[in-house]
Amino acid sequence: MGETLRKLTMRAAAVTAALIGAMVGTLVAAGPAQAAPADRISEYQVTQTTGRFSPVGGVWFDNSFVELRAGRYGGYQYGWAELTGGLQNWGDGDAIVLQINRGDGNGWQWGPSRAYTGDGVQHTGGALTYASTSYRFRACLFTRAGYGCTNPW
Repeated sequence: MGETLRKLTMRAAAVTAALIGAMVGTLVAAGPAQAAPADRISEYQVTQTTGRFSPVGGVWFDNSFVELRAGRYGGYQYGWAELTGGLQNWGDGDAIVLQINRGDGNGWQWGPSRAYTGDGVQHTGGALTYASTSYRFRACLFTRAGYGCTNPW
């Protein structure tokens, strides 16, 4: 009886070791978990985007042209607002804004924005896009004359 118990114990230990080895091997093979994408990226990170959709949409307002743009950063797609061409009236007190409508009944919300500072940066930071048709972006230019926005995307 003692010899049988010892054999069973050794067999159970061998099976346990094999199971633990298989589980550890599976975990190692899976690799590290990928972090969730950032909801927002900085103005600098926008300049590092690739695969840009240039532009997604645009509108002339107060002698300036604001565009809605999109591109990929870190493998994820982001959208931002950018001024291009005809910047005669871009000045103190003005701002470009990426507005976001999440489709939750709260309408257009103020997203990443960029106030005029005279430093030459003419785009906002970016916001992560989503596949949902109810999640929409638009680029807006706010000036002393009022504001103008692109069509939603």
